[in-house]
Amino acid sequence: MQIAASLLLFTEEEDAFWMLCTVIEDLLPASYYSSTLIGVQVPSAGFVDVNDLHYTDCLASNGI
Repeated sequence: MQIAASLLLFTEEEDAFWMLCTVIEDLLPASYYSSTLIGVQVPSAGFVDVNDLHYTDCLASNGI
Protein backbone atom coordinates (compact mmCIF):
# COMPACT_ATOMS: atom_id res chain seq x y z
CA MET A 1 0.00 0.00 0.00
CA GLN A 2 1.68 3.17 -1.19
CA ILE A 3 -0.13 5.40 1.29
CA ALA A 4 1.23 3.47 4.26
CA ALA A 5 4.73 3.49 2.81
CA SER A 6 4.61 7.23 2.26
CA LEU A 7 3.33 7.86 5.77
CA LEU A 8 6.10 5.72 7.23
CA LEU A 9 8.72 7.75 5.37
CA PHE A 10 7.68 10.98 7.04
CA THR A 11 6.16 10.03 10.41
CA GLU A 12 6.69 7.71 13.32
CA GLU A 13 5.07 4.24 13.14
CA GLU A 14 2.21 5.00 15.51
CA ASP A 15 1.38 8.29 13.79
CA ALA A 16 1.43 6.55 10.40
CA PHE A 17 -0.93 3.88 11.76
CA TRP A 18 -3.46 6.41 13.05
CA MET A 19 -3.29 8.48 9.87
CA LEU A 20 -3.93 5.35 7.80
CA CYS A 21 -6.89 4.51 10.06
CA THR A 22 -8.28 7.98 9.41
CA VAL A 23 -7.90 7.57 5.65
CA ILE A 24 -9.66 4.20 5.68
CA GLU A 25 -12.42 5.09 8.12
CA ASP A 26 -13.16 8.73 7.24
CA LEU A 27 -11.98 9.51 3.72
CA LEU A 28 -12.77 6.39 1.69
CA PRO A 29 -16.40 5.61 0.80
CA ALA A 30 -18.22 3.56 3.45
CA SER A 31 -18.66 0.59 1.11
CA TYR A 32 -14.98 0.46 0.11
CA TYR A 33 -14.07 -2.27 2.60
CA SER A 34 -17.49 -3.89 3.03
CA SER A 35 -17.99 -7.64 2.68
CA THR A 36 -19.14 -7.20 -0.95
CA LEU A 37 -16.36 -4.74 -1.81
CA ILE A 38 -18.84 -2.79 -3.95
CA GLY A 39 -16.86 0.40 -3.32
CA VAL A 40 -13.88 -1.17 -5.09
CA GLN A 41 -15.84 -2.88 -7.85
CA VAL A 42 -17.44 0.30 -9.19
CA PRO A 43 -14.18 2.24 -9.79
CA SER A 44 -12.56 -0.94 -11.15
CA ALA A 45 -15.34 -1.45 -13.67
CA GLY A 46 -14.94 2.13 -14.88
CA PHE A 47 -11.19 1.66 -15.21
CA VAL A 48 -11.66 -1.49 -17.29
CA ASP A 49 -14.00 0.36 -19.67
CA VAL A 50 -11.61 3.29 -20.09
CA ASN A 51 -8.64 0.97 -20.47
CA ASP A 52 -10.42 -1.07 -23.14
CA LEU A 53 -11.20 2.07 -25.13
CA HIS A 54 -7.64 3.35 -24.88
CA TYR A 55 -6.12 -0.05 -25.66
CA THR A 56 -8.33 -0.42 -28.76
CA ASP A 57 -7.30 3.05 -29.96
CA CYS A 58 -3.61 2.20 -29.43
CA LEU A 59 -3.93 -1.03 -31.40
CA ALA A 60 -5.76 0.72 -34.23
CA SER A 61 -3.21 3.53 -34.45
CA ASN A 62 -0.39 0.98 -34.69
CA GLY A 63 -2.13 -1.02 -37.42
CA ILE A 64 -2.70 -4.08 -35.24
